[in-house]
Amino acid sequence: MTINKNSIFYGFVAMALTLFTVNAFATSINEIEVFTKNSTTIQHYQSFQYRHKSYRLSIHNLNAAEQWKQQFSENLSKDEDTALAQVNRKIQAMGGQVALRKTLTDVYSPLIRAIKIGLQEFPAVVINQQYVIYGTDNIQLAITKVKQWQHEND
Repeated sequence: MTINKNSIFYGFVAMALTLFTVNAFATSINEIEVFTKNSTTIQHYQSFQYRHKSYRLSIHNLNAAEQWKQQFSENLSKDEDTALAQVNRKIQAMGGQVALRKTLTDVYSPLIRAIKIGLQEFPAVVINQQYVIYGTDNIQLAITKVKQWQHEND
């Protein structure tokens, strides 16, 4: 096999174009949304968010509403009148109806967002509101899968 200057040059050009194509996606990430029920993942990505400020990262805890409901109803009396009084005290302690409304909006927003964008299973990672990777809440794995798909479909 004979190697000449042209084949080396074109080899480098091809390699550079391949690297550019594969890495171009990473520079164009604007938004990543992670939909998960895994509390370990949620804690991990809260720290991950500070290391990767080049894109908007949203972690959607799909258990938030259930967790809040369990916490709010904890230790309520079995007597209906007593339980109603306890609920009213809890609402007042959290800041009244306005605070309750905000809390409910916050804890149900992950589920509403998932429904709005049409997710059908969890966990899932959504990149740039365009690519959905089901079965994982691992951002790096999701980015790798999208890069592979883009490379194979270019």
